[in-house]
Amino acid sequence: LMILNSFSYTLRFGITFSCNQRCSFCNPDGMKDVTGMLEEREIEDILCAAYENGIKKVHFVGGEPLMCRGLEGIIDNAIKRHEDFEFVFTTNGTKLHDYFDRFRGKVSQINFSLHSMAPNKLAELAGIKTSVVEQQIENLKKHYNLHDFPSIEKREGEIEKLQNEIFKLKEEKA
Repeated sequence: LMILNSFSYTLRFGITFSCNQRCSFCNPDGMKDVTGMLEEREIEDILCAAYENGIKKVHFVGGEPLMCRGLEGIIDNAIKRHEDFEFVFTTNGTKLHDYFDRFRGKVSQINFSLHSMAPNKLAELAGIKTSVVEQQIENLKKHYNLHDFPSIEKREGEIEKLQNEIFKLKEEKA
């Protein structure tokens, strides 16, 4: 009798604490200095150990994973060693325009973490300027041909109501 393991494991890897946004829910007490981050070689060693233990899919999260120094080289080196490695990101999208073309064919999935579809609300939540949010949305439209993006904005009132209810619940708990 032979039993085959058909499970696929994913390593969810918080590759950096650095972020270019100041979301109130991530940093309720303000941004802190981040020290003791992993070096590129340490990250590569972790990826190699993960692969050797049957993990072939890595989901980079952060902070903002696109702020990790040497990220492109880390991915390139991992793929050189193990060409069937699969990479996924969750990003706020603000730096994606710097990486989009370079990651084509290397990253299988990109998840966007947008906490509101309303630019003013997102700017407020993320602690950044509305113009930065507008550029972020334009980058997403451009790189992903999101022509139907405005149809999502039509639901903005519903989303905003839900967000306000969540904030009320948090305030009641405090």
